[in-house]
Amino acid sequence: MYDERSDPGRYGLWLTLAWLGGGAFLVSALTLNTAWVDAMDGTVIAWLEGHRVTVLTTVARETTALANATTLLLVSLVAAVLLDAHHRRRLSLLPLAAMVVAIGVNYLAKALFGRDRPELLEWLTHAGHHAFPSGHALYAAAGFITLAFSLSCVTAIPWIRWAVWIVAVGLVLAVGLSRVYLGVHWPSDVIGGWGLGCAVAGGAIAVAGRWRPVEE
Repeated sequence: MYDERSDPGRYGLWLTLAWLGGGAFLVSALTLNTAWVDAMDGTVIAWLEGHRVTVLTTVARETTALANATTLLLVSLVAAVLLDAHHRRRLSLLPLAAMVVAIGVNYLAKALFGRDRPELLEWLTHAGHHAFPSGHALYAAAGFITLAFSLSCVTAIPWIRWAVWIVAVGLVLAVGLSRVYLGVHWPSDVIGGWGLGCAVAGGAIAVAGRWRPVEE
């Protein structure tokens, strides 16, 4: 059965993603409240004020709902069952493990930075806690990337693997953009969330590829 982990080059790829994601999060964290970041955030939010339409609002709400913690944990459980049916018992735990880590680091980071959410736009969805990093962007990156990796390990058919990854990356981007559109996050919150989520996903997959046996 096909397994991406059989390619030694993949380990370096995912480790690189982890480092790049961690670096993006660190840069975002260190530049919070600087003049140029505040200007970027304010410009984007101000532009959105005159470009919200009913159809996009509906799409954004539905999209953002895909990446709350409960939804992604449930999706990870379903994936675990499917992967277990393909005799990938330990691999099936990868998305669940990544989501548990993502939830933990999200709460820690929000408590550490304590950034207020934007108040320049009407919120079009419910939001709680602090703003940085965006939890939905973090969960989307950590969850959808590890789900795509796990599911792509059970097929060697190229178009299926490409489809899985295209959907996963598209969802990661769409969820992050939806949080800004709905008015509950600054753009820099989403960038930080994407970075931290990629760090979690890349790190988890790199560990799985480095220390877990291919044969299960």
